[in-house]
Amino acid sequence: MAQHDTWTGRTLGEPTIEQWEALQRFSTAYGRTWKQTLRDAWMDGNYPCNEDDASLLQQVRNQFGPRWLTLVDITKAR
Repeated sequence: MAQHDTWTGRTLGEPTIEQWEALQRFSTAYGRTWKQTLRDAWMDGNYPCNEDDASLLQQVRNQFGPRWLTLVDITKAR
């Protein structure tokens, strides 16, 4: 069972609302290749998006890692 953070109100191991929104914007912009495009950005640090989203996407990488990206279903995001 997932742990719940009573301070933030979210499940631990889950991106913040802002991070989910950045992921959704990125997936909309890059369509069916969004995961590969994001994985490439995570590897070379060259994000093809605005600086604010780039920061949030880097946070996702640092907190959850590339394996998480393979498992995530953006359609089930909060």
